[in-house]
Amino acid sequence: MKLTTLLLTQNNCYKSGKKHTVKGIMVHSTGANNPKLSRYVGPDDGILGTNPYNNHWNQPMPGGRNICVHAFIGKDKNGEVRTYQTLPWDMVGWHSGSGSLGAAKNANNNGYIGFEICEDGLIDRAYFDKVYQEAVELCAYLCKTYGIKPDKPTLICHSEGHQLGIASNHGDVMHWFPKHGKNMDTFRAAVKALLATGSTTPSPTVPAPTPTATTGEEKIWKFFKDKGLNDFAIAGLMGNLYAESGLRSNNLQNTYEKSLGMTDEQYTKAVDAGTYANFVNDSAGYGLAQWTYWSRKEALLKFTKEAKASIGDLDTQLAYLWKELQGYANTIKVLKSATSVRQASDVVLLEYERPADQSEAVKVKRAQYGQGYYDKYASKPVAPQPTPGQLYYVQTGAYSVKANADAQYQKVKAKGFDAIIKQSGNIYRVQVGAYSVKANADAQAAKLRAAGFETYITTTGGTQVAVGAAPAATPAKTIKVGSKVKVKAGAKTYTGGNLASFVYNTVYDVQQINGDRVVIGLKGQVTAAVKLSDLILQ
Repeated sequence: MKLTTLLLTQNNCYKSGKKHTVKGIMVHSTGANNPKLSRYVGPDDGILGTNPYNNHWNQPMPGGRNICVHAFIGKDKNGEVRTYQTLPWDMVGWHSGSGSLGAAKNANNNGYIGFEICEDGLIDRAYFDKVYQEAVELCAYLCKTYGIKPDKPTLICHSEGHQLGIASNHGDVMHWFPKHGKNMDTFRAAVKALLATGSTTPSPTVPAPTPTATTGEEKIWKFFKDKGLNDFAIAGLMGNLYAESGLRSNNLQNTYEKSLGMTDEQYTKAVDAGTYANFVNDSAGYGLAQWTYWSRKEALLKFTKEAKASIGDLDTQLAYLWKELQGYANTIKVLKSATSVRQASDVVLLEYERPADQSEAVKVKRAQYGQGYYDKYASKPVAPQPTPGQLYYVQTGAYSVKANADAQYQKVKAKGFDAIIKQSGNIYRVQVGAYSVKANADAQAAKLRAAGFETYITTTGGTQVAVGAAPAATPAKTIKVGSKVKVKAGAKTYTGGNLASFVYNTVYDVQQINGDRVVIGLKGQVTAAVKLSDLILQ
């Protein structure tokens, strides 16, 4: 298997960040006569080839749909069959749809990794044999990594998932495999046979960010951790440093090794000894960040001399790098509040490192390096114990008008969140998850807020109602003309104006209702127009 990682970081599925415990694998095929990986994976990393239509899946909603899989198998620009991982294996994908058992029990929500095999015209036996074998090797690798049994129902195709009630009604891959004398039983047998050989290690085509221990990566991580940066920030910063220098503090830019006739070690010793006096002005990239410009190299040299350290000393370079970063106000600001590896990586790339090539492909690759460090070193909090029987509901919006709840539901879904509408009394709430552990509810609420939604957590649920359905029967007492009402504390006028403090303690008559606009007052005199949802029936 030729495995390359190019995560679809702009896809809403990736942005949702929802994790799962891997339990199974679902095999898909694309249903389109296009074997090129570039149709679905992007941007071009030099291996894929270009997509002239820019309709790959590295965008929020490909084709207006919430879809994303963990990997694709197909042809690169040279026609070679390979695998591209597009989501972390432990992230929930959007690939199965829902079957007869409903969304809660579909493959997406029950730990299935999903990957697509790029279809051609379905008659090329040579192409089929290659992608079939690549898929076998991928499944063997995943089975070994996650302890998955290569049996039904833990290794299935989409059509088998539909039969089991955990996927939508698609025919893949059984519309294709039998044309070449194969089916899922032969596929599972091939996976078992490969596992028996013990040969399941993929051959990566893009180096993973896993430098040897001699690079001091643990020391670098701890240094920035002690400076107060969060895991996203540290990973994004380290991904860039790895791209620049391999995290080697004595790294001399490769082209200058040849032109100067010195190795990394020889150059470092010569600068330390003073026998090479052109360090400041030679324009050679050097060290963790590949400092190149004369003024930055001059400052680095001065800093190390004052510290009485070697120019290539890791601890000294880290201290200098941190000092230098303080002069990049926006970079530091973003790093201190980073909410993703990609966000941190991009700001370091564009504002601090500023290489000549700042293309999307470079951004993606550096973020991938950073993600490697995040996966390796990020803090893994101990899961708190849930309170038996207690559920925490994450909600965004409470409405007395069902149509308003429907509208909020659509907005939430458009941002990639799973949601339902629940009714409690005369109120409709948009709910985005129910959790037995409070910390998990807090995490989901934080994601909603980051996406621009006001949110709150409650232990009060309600009864689920269908989106767009007619509201369930409401209690007999509803707000109508003539009702006695109070205004909720802190509420505004209908147009957003402030109300006098005494208003919240006074019982008013409802004088007029127009949609969600209600006019209240006393003894025939109008006090204000407010929103229906801001009134409490007395």
